[in-house]
Amino acid sequence: MISVKFKPCILDPCVFHMTLDPPIWLYLHVDNICIFGKNVMLFKKEIVTRFEIKDLGEADLMLGVRIKHGNDTITREQQHFTKSLLSQYGMNDCKPASTPLITNDRLSPATDKEKAKF
Repeated sequence: MISVKFKPCILDPCVFHMTLDPPIWLYLHVDNICIFGKNVMLFKKEIVTRFEIKDLGEADLMLGVRIKHGNDTITREQQHFTKSLLSQYGMNDCKPASTPLITNDRLSPATDKEKAKF
């Protein structure tokens, strides 16, 4: 991805970004790529000239995370993955417990200061 001017994210080596206006983000795992951004078609046109790819359309499940697309939202949840783990370990009837994670967290656009860190 570096050869096509993408920069790796300092927090996750599987995430890359290209500082276009607007930016494009990639999440790579083995032979899967999720593309995020407003110029996805521009990226696809460029990448097919360098690599053989197969477009599977809009992602709805990746690495156990279900992705739901709304008008101006993206929701992610791991209920599918969690249930499969519980089943795998014979814990289908276990009782749930609260976690310290924030539920219904709203993501907001990065500030100019946050963008400078990228």
